[in-house]
Amino acid sequence: MNADDFLQLTGIESYYPVLLDRFLGDLGGYSYSYMAMEDFARLDALEVRQRVYWFEILERAHCGALTSLLRLQRWLEAMRVAAESENYLNFAAAFRGLLEAAADSRYSFGDVPRMLAIGFPVIFEAVHGRSRDLTVSPELEDALIHFSHARRVSKGEQAPETHLARQMKEYITRLQGAESGPFHDAYADLCNITHPAADSILYLLEKGQDGFIRFQPNPDDAEIRALCGGGGTVVRFCVAETMAYAAVVLRLLNRFDLSELHTPAADAVSLHNLPLWQEISRLLAPSQAKH
Repeated sequence: MNADDFLQLTGIESYYPVLLDRFLGDLGGYSYSYMAMEDFARLDALEVRQRVYWFEILERAHCGALTSLLRLQRWLEAMRVAAESENYLNFAAAFRGLLEAAADSRYSFGDVPRMLAIGFPVIFEAVHGRSRDLTVSPELEDALIHFSHARRVSKGEQAPETHLARQMKEYITRLQGAESGPFHDAYADLCNITHPAADSILYLLEKGQDGFIRFQPNPDDAEIRALCGGGGTVVRFCVAETMAYAAVVLRLLNRFDLSELHTPAADAVSLHNLPLWQEISRLLAPSQAKH
């Protein structure tokens, strides 16, 4: 299978690689710095404390959106390379990684655009050092910290709730919007292939008309094509969903007029027909008229 076949079978040619590359072209231009808690506690002026707090929230959102896209790109690259080299097990493992990554991104970023849009007037004043009121958003902060820091915690280890990874079923349920459905089914199938189980073995063998079991000649390409045929919709949705939330967050961040967090590609791509951006635009409309 060549790269064009992979793109056509999964239906992601409008996202990968060109659109993704536009967002990820110059990551070296961004850096983030988070103030130590003891230093933050020593800040006296409310407007300074608010500026630091909210700027760091926006930094987390910016870093999270770009790392979400970068991780998506890496998994797609792994799938493409596996398809081109006709390695079914590698392809299934990368497909599983893509699905898990998309579910993770959706779980953490699902409410971030709305929270940023609703809080835009307050946040804008805060990050420009003009806030006179104490405002915080534990929900937004927790969502962004969970995205970057959630992990499997060892037995007996103490860790904040935001650092605790959920079961994958919970993440996929958020992506699917239900506790069952094609994403859950696809994940189960991919686990059966990547685990040392029957599906990782039997595709290599075939039973002849003479009753003998023999190794199949070059079975991987056909199996990859079959997996694309059955899971192409899942791949396409995972890519589209991850791209949508990241692009909307990055465009929202551009509205705060902070050069450190400006992403040119977010304003260059069209989001006009994206329902999520249409909703965010409606939420932003009153405050944008003032800024």
